[in-house]
Amino acid sequence: MRTLINIVLVCVSSNFSSVFAKDIDTTKVPIQDVYRLTSQERTKELRKMKDIPLKPLWDLTGHLDTPYAIALFAGRGEKEAQLISYYSEYPDEFKEFSATGQFITHNFKWRKLIYTKLHTLHGGKHKAVNKRRNAIRNAIKESLNNPNEIWKTGILIHALGDSYAHTKGKYNSPDERAFNKYTGHGIESIFLTDPDEIFKKENEEKYIAFITDLFNLLKTKNKDQAGFNSFVNDFRSANCNSNECILNKTTLNFVHGKALNSQKTLNATLTPLTKAQVVEALNMIKD
Repeated sequence: MRTLINIVLVCVSSNFSSVFAKDIDTTKVPIQDVYRLTSQERTKELRKMKDIPLKPLWDLTGHLDTPYAIALFAGRGEKEAQLISYYSEYPDEFKEFSATGQFITHNFKWRKLIYTKLHTLHGGKHKAVNKRRNAIRNAIKESLNNPNEIWKTGILIHALGDSYAHTKGKYNSPDERAFNKYTGHGIESIFLTDPDEIFKKENEEKYIAFITDLFNLLKTKNKDQAGFNSFVNDFRSANCNSNECILNKTTLNFVHGKALNSQKTLNATLTPLTKAQVVEALNMIKD
């Protein structure tokens, strides 16, 4: 989800990408219990969390916090949700897999794969957009059959999220088409219409379509349908002008600190993915 505007920030200081503000403990109210609280009780709990972490250099609400929350709503265990979230954000954390990191490179074949498959910047029209989304869905379903390869699921979820975020035009209309592999959505980001910002009203329907798609893919017999529906309703009514506002007005507030802490721990303990592994995951997308 990196764009041209991010490249400018990288040039200012490449060290900022790993710097996070102080984390808070959001474990006191498990996500499964949030929507069992009354509206007044929920507001009271949220107000206790005045020290919500500041946003890091790269926004994490779309690929880190969101998959974490949706996996829990879908009935996945805490550890599985952490891994899904971690690997969903993974491509935006490492230069060899990020759109920004591969914006200028001599390896054009690799750049094409990263842009068109991983970040879904293929430039296709409406029919191609829907075909790609369906191909990614099928790949995720296949990956879920092997719990030992949850990293594939996370990588594919990144591609699924971008298949919604990285399009222009109204969601599911004949005018919807993917951004291209040459400039991505850099122009849009520079002119403050960044499709990666989930709080923007023009991105609302695509974000809700993505999380609904993801919930249906991940749901188990332990799913919390009512909780998920309440999250969608909260998101629709949030009326925000920043991602921090979205965090404060939805369940993402309750997972943000946990997701950041989990990411730091997993970064320190897991073996980094190789290019071959990422290619293996992307080759599951058959369109």
